[in-house]
Amino acid sequence: MKRAWLTASAESGRTHRPNPTIAITGLKATAVREPVSKRSSIIVRLSTDAGIEGLAEMPGGLDVRSTLAAVIKRKAEVIGRDAQGRQSLLWELSQSDNSNTNSFLSALDIALLDIAGKVSEAPVYEVVSGATRTKARALARLDGSSERDLFKALDRASEAGHRAFIVPLLLPGEGIRGRQFYRDTRHLLERLREAAGEGSDFAIDCQGKLRPSQAAYLARELEPFRLLWLDEPCKQTTNTARQRIAAESVTPVGLGRMATGLEDFQAWLRSGSLDVVRPDVSLLGIDAIRKLAAHAETHYVAVAPVNTGGPIATASGLQVAASIPNFFMQEIPLPQDAKDRAMRKELLSQDVESVKAGFLSLPTGPGLGITLNEDAVKRYQIAS
Repeated sequence: MKRAWLTASAESGRTHRPNPTIAITGLKATAVREPVSKRSSIIVRLSTDAGIEGLAEMPGGLDVRSTLAAVIKRKAEVIGRDAQGRQSLLWELSQSDNSNTNSFLSALDIALLDIAGKVSEAPVYEVVSGATRTKARALARLDGSSERDLFKALDRASEAGHRAFIVPLLLPGEGIRGRQFYRDTRHLLERLREAAGEGSDFAIDCQGKLRPSQAAYLARELEPFRLLWLDEPCKQTTNTARQRIAAESVTPVGLGRMATGLEDFQAWLRSGSLDVVRPDVSLLGIDAIRKLAAHAETHYVAVAPVNTGGPIATASGLQVAASIPNFFMQEIPLPQDAKDRAMRKELLSQDVESVKAGFLSLPTGPGLGITLNEDAVKRYQIAS
């Protein structure tokens, strides 16, 4: 009761300025899609009466047109509001029971920070904290369902400058998996590392498909390989099971890429059942991940954000990377088809996903440091 009273007292002081210094005058949402993979995302733009526009991106979801329509319907909630009253606006909108609240608020958070950076004529990371680094280590996801696919993806990622890779676990089928499966997994990783060359590192994505006992066994088997981490080893289960995986091996454990709120991470951090938090910037936004990073730092846990979206999400992730001390690496998509890779480069005037010797450069322009290529947006737009 006392905590409820304290929370209510704090919330009673929340307000927004009736006469904002910079007012939001418009919200525009545009869905775009990679031509071959069909990966979709929604570009969100906030316009203001100061002539400054804030950019962001949110996931398209399974039904991108429905998501797009739902975002556009929320236009009335932000028009006329103070573009510099970010926290107040986000809190008020978070009280909505709208089904797309989390991803929409994340996009709104990023767009408002983009505006704040442009007003200050500084990158977002300088506005929120100051830079903690000069570059960010990149992580490339190797897509494929066979060893042949994975080696092709490795060649493609290595040629693009990557030195760290996350590999999907190749599962032989359901049911009991014997010792040979674990040995085969380790041998595959060893061959991939040999092909990638000196200085390469690997994480393995279990996609939540293992039982806790299987995940614990695999973690022990891979100890000599020195994985970056074992990603999403098993389905959502008890913290006791997760603690067992973490306690029985020195192989680090990563969790969280499907989490949609900070509360999802709190129990994991308290229980010591993970070593790397994996928030998705498109689902949580910059501000929430910075709060998570502060919490994770007190538990000596690293932050390796996920990006399953487009280059705007990558630019947003780089703002997080530059503004937290416990950043580890930033995952970015590397589409298999050249047409999809070309689309990602064309969407922005800056190539934020260019990797050199395993690292991404930090955007240095104001806000997110990016500019939309309007011709490319029209070319890849999904008709509403």
